[in-house]
Order: sequence, then structure tokens, then C-alpha cells
Amino acid sequence: EGDKTKAFFTSFALKELGWKGHNGNLPAAYLAGYACAKKALKEGVSEAVLDIGLLSPVHGSRVFAALKGAVEAGLKVPCDETVFPSQERASGKHISEETAKNFENTRKAIDRTFG
Repeated sequence: EGDKTKAFFTSFALKELGWKGHNGNLPAAYLAGYACAKKALKEGVSEAVLDIGLLSPVHGSRVFAALKGAVEAGLKVPCDETVFPSQERASGKHISEETAKNFENTRKAIDRTFG
């Protein structure tokens, strides 16, 4: 039968939840992973496996920021947390305090929207 998609979320959809930043940076990747995991949990999916395809694994990169968001949202994904970016980078504090504040507000909006 093949794979079935239970939850999907892109960083472009963050704008609808109040994200004002760029959609291709670490905080956006974290938030997209966080939102996708919240949607998956709502659909009854509690475990997942990360498949980065042909991407070269670079510790602290966007793909691992998305993974960090998914794990912190409550999705069980086997991983070594040493690959995650620091919380400062994942939350956008390295960009600006305004970005970090927008990150927190968007994360709260995700929680309100997806439970």
C-alpha cells in the first residue's frame, strides 16, 4: 500500500500563526517541526523516524532544528540530542531579541491551534 502521510507542515504556514521571520532559518525549522509533531500527535501518531534522504548530516543544521522541535513537542523519534542546535540558536536569540520573542509567541500559537 505504501506510506501514508498523517501530518504535514511547512515553514511557509508559520506566517498564518504569527511568524514574522524568514522561513528558511533555524527558528522556522524548529517551529515547523514542532507544529508537524503537534499535528501528528493529534492524529494519533506518537512515534516517527527521521529520514533526511540524500542530505549530508550537519550537526546543528535546520533538519536537526526541525527534529528538535518535533521531539520537544512530544513525538518519539530515535535520535542523539548532540545533533540538535543550541536552544539559543533554535529560538532565534542569536538573530535578535525580537526574533526570540516572535518565536515564543508563534510557539504558543501552535500550542493553541494544535493542542
